[in-house]
Amino acid sequence: MIIGAILSGTYLGDKMSIISESCVLVSALSEVSIIKHLYSMLYVVVPTVVIALVTYAILGYGYKDLVVDTAALQQMGDALNSRFTLNPICLLPLALLIFLIIRKTSPDITLVAGVISACILAIAMQDVSFKSMLSALMSGFKPETGLPHVDKMLSKGGLNSMSSTIQIMMLGLPVGGVLKGTGMLDQIVYNFANYLRTTAQAVTAATMTVLLGGAVTADTYASYILTTTAYKPVFDKLKLERYVLSRVCDMGVVCNCLFPWTAGGMFYSQLFGISPLVYAPYYVWGIAMPLVIIFCGVTGWGIFYTNGRKGWGKNKYIPPKDNREAA
Repeated sequence: MIIGAILSGTYLGDKMSIISESCVLVSALSEVSIIKHLYSMLYVVVPTVVIALVTYAILGYGYKDLVVDTAALQQMGDALNSRFTLNPICLLPLALLIFLIIRKTSPDITLVAGVISACILAIAMQDVSFKSMLSALMSGFKPETGLPHVDKMLSKGGLNSMSSTIQIMMLGLPVGGVLKGTGMLDQIVYNFANYLRTTAQAVTAATMTVLLGGAVTADTYASYILTTTAYKPVFDKLKLERYVLSRVCDMGVVCNCLFPWTAGGMFYSQLFGISPLVYAPYYVWGIAMPLVIIFCGVTGWGIFYTNGRKGWGKNKYIPPKDNREAA
């Protein structure tokens, strides 16, 4: 139960972060701004958060009399306090990021501002040298708190850690380009699109494609690239905004950790010491996410069209019965 709750919170943070590589990749592939992508995600993230919180509250109520040993937590807290200066000022870079996101500032400027402000605070407050800061930016931060599990938890990041993602993009994007340039993708999509004549069908099909693509390829990034490339003509034909497509594709990663043979499944099984099949029933947020996305496609909630209309409310857009007329 605890692992399911941890994964729910982890992927929630990843899906709503301007610095998440999956959000950046999917929004770029869909040719939409990351701000619009995150705005679109709210329509599916908020309902799934409510579902997860209510479910975990009910499950946790059965353990309300459980006495928790806080000695390990105290030990971790002491190790962090001995190595770092922790106070509310450390939250300034995060506050700056949120402020710039709300102001709809360019993602490039937002990211640079967050990195620079964090570097300044690290040098000023955490006794980090400029040389060490440059090393951390390239190779990641490697602390020495005296507790191996805390050091492992904090040892992450750096530009070098993005090398695998960059390699997948370099190899995956040309595949999509070849499929498009040779006309193979157009032929596949043309035949497939004949069966996708409504918004509900397109959203459901894209959801299942990105899920199965991640399971078959064992890598979410490859699934992102192929699904986005294949479904852009379908969503355009139905006059659906591209950030609806980016939202559908971005949720593919949330279920990646449920398959034992994928990168996510193998990582978490080694981290927690149990099979993904054991914690899968308690991964409420991830299980609810694709269901909520399909629900939005069927009901029209959270669906946006290129003509400025929505899929719900007074400004509801009703697509023609024969979507070939709308092309």
